[in-house]
Amino acid sequence: MTKRELHTIENLRSDLRMLGIKNGANLIVHASLRSIGNVEGGYRNFLQALLLAVGENGTIIVPAFYYGALDPAAHTIQLEKDELKKARARVKPFDIYLAPSAEGAFGDIVRLDPRSIRTDHPAISWAVIGAKSREFTDYTAIDDADGLESPIGRLYSKGNGQILLIGVDHTSNTSIHLAESLAGCHHYFDEVIRYKANETTWRTFKGCGGCSRGFYKIRGMIDFTKYEHKGKIGNALTYLVEQKPFVDAAKTALEKTPWGLLCDKPECRGCTKAREFFGLPPLEEKEYHLRHPWAKKDS
Repeated sequence: MTKRELHTIENLRSDLRMLGIKNGANLIVHASLRSIGNVEGGYRNFLQALLLAVGENGTIIVPAFYYGALDPAAHTIQLEKDELKKARARVKPFDIYLAPSAEGAFGDIVRLDPRSIRTDHPAISWAVIGAKSREFTDYTAIDDADGLESPIGRLYSKGNGQILLIGVDHTSNTSIHLAESLAGCHHYFDEVIRYKANETTWRTFKGCGGCSRGFYKIRGMIDFTKYEHKGKIGNALTYLVEQKPFVDAAKTALEKTPWGLLCDKPECRGCTKAREFFGLPPLEEKEYHLRHPWAKKDS
């Protein structure tokens, strides 16, 4: 199919079914809409194709994260006192109806759909449409934002969920943060995150997935062939992943090697702090990744 040719709702629904999505499926969807190609009637019709694929008894869960309420003092580049004061004044508290998604256009399409319910977490917010939307969105916890009381954690507890990665790789797969939570990874629980609750009040929460740039390394830690199916949705290379066995395998791998998914960017504050905690050699050291994390620096 050429890039100029339009993908119809029925074509996309057929692609989703061919990939293995069945009626009644509960899906976490991470999508790059541009990778799909041109959709007849616009990308909102891709949402319609998804809903047709899962049927009346199915549910889709989509990230609609918002980082605009977070304290700018936590940014990698530290601000001077006057600059920080001005930056904090510009911070906007989370609004469940108005706060835009920072996770791409599909998050906004879903959260703005009148059929959706959005969770009220000030940063890790999800938009959910479908038969079980209330089960996944009611009374979610503010701490341990990617844990068992999050929408993806509740899906994991049901044991029958799937992850759809459309035109994206595992650096977009939030269920790996759930595996970090279940494995008790220090760097997941260590960070205290400050956010603006309203125009006069700042609050904090603890336990939240941070950097995911190293998540591509999960392919070297577990056997993916057991958990995923590969295909095409429109023009997009797509992976359909069975969530529970995938998360269980990632959890086991992280219990053995909790530093295994840290990114390799020296400017990443979170991964740098975690690397120091685990005793990893600094990134500037040649072939640091070949050394045992607990080895002495002069060994």
